Amino acid sequence: MIGWTPSAIVLLGLVTRCAILTSILVAREIEEVNRKLSKAERISFVYMYPDKTRQIGAAYRRLYPTGRIDTFRLGPEMISFFSF
Repeated sequence: MIGWTPSAIVLLGLVTRCAILTSILVAREIEEVNRKLSKAERISFVYMYPDKTRQIGAAYRRLYPTGRIDTFRLGPEMISFFSF
């Protein structure tokens, strides 16, 4: 059995919280983008992959140049990526 050190437990908790927060912010971004797109152009909430995430970010920055959700998403996303 693998021994769990206190620092590993804290790091796992941090990664989990950042991943959940990132998911919430991406869903919020998709909602905002879909609000301004036609029905045929709307982005689906299922099956996320890197190119789709880039597409969502680009569409959000294009439609909301002063929007801050994309900026807020970047922090927890990077923390979870580098901590994992």
